Amino acid sequence: MKVYISSYMTGHDGFNIPAFDAKKEELEAKGAQVLNPADIARKYGLNKPYNFYLRKAMRMLLKADVVLVFGDKKALSLSRGVKKEVSLANLVDIPVFEQVLPKWILEDR
Repeated sequence: MKVYISSYMTGHDGFNIPAFDAKKEELEAKGAQVLNPADIARKYGLNKPYNFYLRKAMRMLLKADVVLVFGDKKALSLSRGVKKEVSLANLVDIPVFEQVLPKWILEDR
């Protein structure tokens, strides 16, 4: 099961990369294949325009079976990127879950 993880990055300490990595580790321990947009920042650095990262993230998201949105709900509600990722997932019928994945998702590998 390919899980794309989504949370806020822009304007947060370290672009929230440690939280993305922790979530990836947690899900991989449960058997998921994790698509982590923080890997884009690691690969290309942190000095590119916003749309550069967004386009790469959207391509990554389209490879997912499900999307998991995680993190502080208030910050999530303000995140342009999260809103766009959720909109794209909904547009192409990729299920979106908040905070945790149902157990059946990880059992259905």
